[in-house]
Amino acid sequence: FNRLTQINKRYLYALDPVQLDLSHNLLNGSLDDEIFQERILDTFQNRMQHLDLSFNRLEAVSNTLLSPLVNLEWLDLSCNQLYSADDAFQSLINLVWLDLSSNRLVKFNESNFAVNTFLQYLNLSGNRLGQVDRGLFNTLTNLVILDLSHNKIENIEENNFGALESLAELYIEGNPIRSVS
Repeated sequence: FNRLTQINKRYLYALDPVQLDLSHNLLNGSLDDEIFQERILDTFQNRMQHLDLSFNRLEAVSNTLLSPLVNLEWLDLSCNQLYSADDAFQSLINLVWLDLSSNRLVKFNESNFAVNTFLQYLNLSGNRLGQVDRGLFNTLTNLVILDLSHNKIENIEENNFGALESLAELYIEGNPIRSVS
């Protein structure tokens, strides 16, 4: 546990991490979009596979921030104050594990996870999701565990989970579900 409020990219330049754990800090708002870029780009792009930013105060993440991390397989953004992650994962083609639990996320659309075809674990629990858009999980054929618990989902439509061929565990408890059609 530290009390980091910001990260200076000059300090990261000297590192060549496969794993980077910045959890349990006081990082707030949104991180500098260039933190993993410039001269750092070659190093991080080739090595980083595991990034933990959980238990901070982040409000938004962007594709620009994460785009250099093309080999990232494990990303934990849980327990932040994220209200936006619109296109954040579109460069993370090797992502296998993604935790976005306990944030303030309200909505996702089809394009959010379109390139994350290797994803096996997705935790969206404890957010403010009101619905699951049809097609949201269409490309996630390798997904084994999906946690949508403790959101505000009222309706589940027939084709919401149809493409999830490998799904073994689905958690939807703690939602005010009124209909499954």
